[in-house]
Amino acid sequence: MWQNEYYNHKTTMKSNSQIRKEARKRLHGSWAVLALIALIAFIIGGSLNIPMTIQTLDNPFNVSQFARLSSNANLLVSIFVLPPIFYGVYLGMLKLFRGEKERITFDDAFSVFKDGRYLKAVALNLIVSIFTFLWALLLLIPGFIKMCSYAMAPFILLDNPEMGIMDAIDESREMMKGHKWQFFLQYLGLFGLVILSVFTLGIALFWIVPYFSGIQTNFYESLRIERDAKGGYLEPEI
Repeated sequence: MWQNEYYNHKTTMKSNSQIRKEARKRLHGSWAVLALIALIAFIIGGSLNIPMTIQTLDNPFNVSQFARLSSNANLLVSIFVLPPIFYGVYLGMLKLFRGEKERITFDDAFSVFKDGRYLKAVALNLIVSIFTFLWALLLLIPGFIKMCSYAMAPFILLDNPEMGIMDAIDESREMMKGHKWQFFLQYLGLFGLVILSVFTLGIALFWIVPYFSGIQTNFYESLRIERDAKGGYLEPEI
């Protein structure tokens, strides 16, 4: 079975401070390439809005038309384009945390488009979004709880490409039992960095996205090893 000396066979879940510290340590020297992968996502997302902008040039004061087209374009991008690219960020992170830093390439940003997992990536993101939205209709807190429950599903699919979408969601729910509050606090701890990105015109996001992705990956790896020690997880294929 695959081994990772970084975790030293520990099966106890790490604290949030340990997870953040280890994420920063792993990102050292690799931040630039992962930030550029995130930049690719932003560039592609922005470029797909260009046709919408051109259509409004003949009547720039038609605010309602611009808002409608912008909303439609952003929705399509968020469903069909950005999730697969951010899977590429997760893929790079898994390589990084598994001691395969030299295997991280810009091609990782488009790997899901080429390896047959595109439809699964899109479908998983869509289903998780729908589930989270429906729970949020009850109350905001249940929505956040479910968001945390489903957070490991992308990593699970990357590690087990033959697994079904609902199976990945169910596995994520099992892995997150007893850890949802800890994961939510990780989100909360990065809120200040997100605010900071506003004052840097979004530039800070190119560092924040890899950092938070690194935290998510480290969280997943800790959960996976803990669950694997109990004989309840599949061996990763990456």
